[in-house]
Amino acid sequence: MIRRFWNLAGVLKELDYEVRILKTARPGYVLYEDDDQVGAIPFRDTF
Repeated sequence: MIRRFWNLAGVLKELDYEVRILKTARPGYVLYEDDDQVGAIPFRDTF
């Protein structure tokens, strides 16, 4: 999955889209989670 992400990130960068990776131990209020990803609303005190 990580390899596929980097391929997609390269394509998006070529199309002038900004790609950022954020790592945190506190993702916030988790709305969705599977084996490869997490969707969350960050806590108020998270950057």
